[in-house]
Amino acid sequence: MASSKTVCDAQPHSMPSCGLSADTQTRATSKLPVKSKDAEMLRHLHTGGLEPDVTKVTKPRRENGQGKAAETASRRNIRSSYKPLSKQKPEEDLKDKNELLEAVNKQLHQKLTETQGELKDLTQKVELLEKFQDNCLAILESKGLNSGQETQESKQEPSTDPTDSMLLLETLKDELKLFNETAKKQMEELQALKVKLKLKEKERIQFLEQQTLGKDEASDFTIILEEMEQLLEM
Repeated sequence: MASSKTVCDAQPHSMPSCGLSADTQTRATSKLPVKSKDAEMLRHLHTGGLEPDVTKVTKPRRENGQGKAAETASRRNIRSSYKPLSKQKPEEDLKDKNELLEAVNKQLHQKLTETQGELKDLTQKVELLEKFQDNCLAILESKGLNSGQETQESKQEPSTDPTDSMLLLETLKDELKLFNETAKKQMEELQALKVKLKLKEKERIQFLEQQTLGKDEASDFTIILEEMEQLLEM
């Protein structure tokens, strides 16, 4: 008893209390550093130690957003400044030319129909004149053959002046010649109209081919414009 008390009294500074166990002392000493770490973290947060890290995270995001906004604005400016060529003007010009060719073609067909009708009338008149001429020649020949024979009937009939008959025949010949010349002229005009109509028809076919080609080119141009707009929107 006396010896143990002496040991405890001899070591007052090395142990806080002789009645505490070693486990209790270990737990007490292990809690002290934890409290000091928590205090250090709180002090670090209070003084703004994490502020530079937060700024580093938010700053690139802001810069990235501003960059995208600037890029979108520049693309919009490019699209607003870009003015595609008018596609309606070539189509309207082709339409006007097509209508003009159709009108000319219609007039030529109408003129051709009228000329064919006039030619038909002239042909009929020429045929009638030829028949009349043949009848007149037959009458004159018959009168010339029977001029030396005097019959009772010929005496009763009034005599016809040969001069009048010759004048009538010459008049008929002149009229027939005039009709022939007119018919020939009409035929030449008809042939010229046919040639002109053929040329116009050829021009119309070429124009339709050019119109189709122009529509194809306009369609390709439209597709290219749409692709460019899609690229600008990306």
